[in-house]
Amino acid sequence: MSSKFVPIPYNASSEKAMDEISNRTRIRLLEENKLDLKFDEVVNTVLVTSIKEIAAYLKRNPDTEIDISSLLKFGTHRSDSETGEKAGNIVPYVEIGEVFKLGVKNDDATEEEDDEE
Repeated sequence: MSSKFVPIPYNASSEKAMDEISNRTRIRLLEENKLDLKFDEVVNTVLVTSIKEIAAYLKRNPDTEIDISSLLKFGTHRSDSETGEKAGNIVPYVEIGEVFKLGVKNDDATEEEDDEE
């Protein structure tokens, strides 16, 4: 049985980043978790499939939040007529969690650099 990878359509500016992320993820999973994915494309396939399944779960279970290890929080709520959405529509959202924020935080920035932002 041959593998079928999910193609990730991304724009040219993201292609290099996604290639590097997939490769580094595959290596990290092997080193830290002893998971040998063999191909970088597996990372993309698992990522996309998981996010699609999160969306499907939220559709089946509205007014739910899914917190993924304080990295990202996916959720839905039902709109009311004041939001511009038709009342009762399921509205999805994604929030960045503290672990993700700390992962990209730049503690080397000076106060002057922070003031300029």
